[in-house]
Amino acid sequence: LFPLFAIFAGHGLIRACDAVGRPRVAALLAGLVVAVATWASAAEVSIFVRENTRDEAARWIQENIPAGDTVGLVYTPVAFHTPPIDAAKYNVVVTDRPELFDQVRPEWFILTEYWMSNYRRLGKRTDDGEVIDRVANGGYTLVKTVRRNPEFLGIERQRPVIVPQDWLHGAPTIYFYRRNSEN
Repeated sequence: LFPLFAIFAGHGLIRACDAVGRPRVAALLAGLVVAVATWASAAEVSIFVRENTRDEAARWIQENIPAGDTVGLVYTPVAFHTPPIDAAKYNVVVTDRPELFDQVRPEWFILTEYWMSNYRRLGKRTDDGEVIDRVANGGYTLVKTVRRNPEFLGIERQRPVIVPQDWLHGAPTIYFYRRNSEN
């Protein structure tokens, strides 16, 4: 909707410039509005033509996490926001409650932007938020982040800290944490 709103805003600017007798300024503003709206749309589409973050994350898992290690997730893996994990190669555990997390203490923990955005909004007020807090701020170290931001013509647009979850389907950010050796 934002490109459409930008076009309406541009049309309003053109009418305002025409009203004061500045047609060249109006044409320049109209071109600028169309260029910005086109860039924003192309940047969002670029996420779908580049390598998917889930595929890059799956490759990173294969190359960096030793077979047999325990890999923790907050929720059961879902194809549209978690990387594929070979359950025959890794001990995959779901630890959505603090007491279960404390029992298992996996060597690795994978968080996605889906879960992190809820945590950023709600904090530790939920069981899964408490688990995320223990991973992100406790005995684990962030070792890898896989992220794709919208980009077009070499200009990248940073995502806000808290994004609507439907923005994340194309390329969710995936965070890899490793348990600190002293824990």
